Amino acid sequence: MAYSFFFFKQKTAYEMLRSLVGSEMCIRDRPTQEQHGDDPDVATDTEPHVSSPWWRELIVPVYISSALIGFIKGVEVVCLPLILTRKLDASDAVAGAAIALDGVGAVSAGIPAGMLVAKVGARKTGMLALAVYTVATILCVIAPSLPLFTALRLITGSAFGTFSVVIPVVFAQTVPVNQRGRALSYLGGGNRAAMILGPMAGGLAAEYVSASAALLLVAMAAGIAGGCASTLRDDVGVASSTTSSGNIGSERTPLGILAVHWRFFLSTGVFCLVPRA
Repeated sequence: MAYSFFFFKQKTAYEMLRSLVGSEMCIRDRPTQEQHGDDPDVATDTEPHVSSPWWRELIVPVYISSALIGFIKGVEVVCLPLILTRKLDASDAVAGAAIALDGVGAVSAGIPAGMLVAKVGARKTGMLALAVYTVATILCVIAPSLPLFTALRLITGSAFGTFSVVIPVVFAQTVPVNQRGRALSYLGGGNRAAMILGPMAGGLAAEYVSASAALLLVAMAAGIAGGCASTLRDDVGVASSTTSSGNIGSERTPLGILAVHWRFFLSTGVFCLVPRA
């Protein structure tokens, strides 16, 4: 058995249709029919191979901007509690609730953001979201009261949630199906690295300058990310004027989307929310 484990050629996760989970999706591209014939256990690629360098198109508008967002979130982990407790004299419980409003805004912006992307495109939506994030963060630095600061954090959360919707739309329209696992692994790796650097930079800024200076660093990073997002093509994400879907008329409002896709939200949607909690 040990001999078979070490010397027998095992099939990778990308060759097994039911094993495409997590980072294993980037092990290799899906095999072609010519390589494996009619093997029923192998998931073959039915789409023609796309050799266009999709990753070059996405380096600046997707990977760099997303890494900057990860950096921003890392800096905020350090500076937001300091500003709330020291500058605004909030209690620990109130500070935690104010920080949680960022997540509330992100969740509430999901469906409207998807509708906005379909109407104006991923480029304009991403630029708008990051511009709002930048302005709201600068206002947070000079906010004189706790209620105003928490309201601004709700706005930044909505902007973050809007930008988060842009990324999967861009991947769906620009990355070949057999390479999306690899594309997502690049995205996750860059975000994790940036989230490591963020708290370090935020801590240094708060230690040697001030927590407000760390928040200004967040605003600067958001502005740069918006500039990166502006390099995306205009046609990405815009919904086609003609569609074969019979539910398109009922999906023009948030309630219509919930009515049509309620099974998806109760299954996959809940599954995605549990790890966040």
